[in-house]
Amino acid sequence: MTRHVVLVLALALLAGDVYPAKSMPTKEQPLNDEHVSPDVEKAEVLLEELEELLDKEVMANNNGGDDDDDQMKRDFEPTDSCPTGWSSYGARCYQVFIGQRTFPEAVEFCESENARVALPKDQGINDHIVALRNSDSVAQQTSCWIGLEHEEVEGEHIYRWTDGELLGNYTNWATDPPEPNHAPGDADCVRMERNVPTSPGVSNQWRDFPCDDLLAVCVICEAGKYP
Repeated sequence: MTRHVVLVLALALLAGDVYPAKSMPTKEQPLNDEHVSPDVEKAEVLLEELEELLDKEVMANNNGGDDDDDQMKRDFEPTDSCPTGWSSYGARCYQVFIGQRTFPEAVEFCESENARVALPKDQGINDHIVALRNSDSVAQQTSCWIGLEHEEVEGEHIYRWTDGELLGNYTNWATDPPEPNHAPGDADCVRMERNVPTSPGVSNQWRDFPCDDLLAVCVICEAGKYP
């Protein structure tokens, strides 16, 4: 039982003791002050005090409700937290890891970081991971795996992101030489080439390579933000 209910009951009981049902004054028949006993006067004072307490309780409950609502909003607001050392973009976090790995090894490595190989599905994400990779003087000289794979279905070349979604309208294929070239040797995985300002047709752009290729010496991992 809440304090609110207790106070209401106290008011009702006290009113009943002071003014029995048969003799309770009404607006038409007010209590004659000349015949008020000390007990009644004391009871009226207590009633006033209880009413004040009741008013304060109502106000406190109202304010408490607002505080609870604010707390719920804070608890369910999305945060903008990434693992330490990771770079934030949109709803995701990104990090570049240097080391020779085949594509399957890169996938396993990102999974060990509670992440996946990055999926640059639009120019904003692609530009972000290019800038992130090139911010490191060593990493910018390396090519990095991204989460895009090739498959051939009834003679048609299809590219699919590792989350199962087909490659959309946005691409960043190298143009010199033109990519993807579906080179012999199962060039079924894709990497982002190193930063080569003197070769704008390939610098920071995508090329298809065999998935067991070790020339890609970094991987860009993508993780969700902490809730």
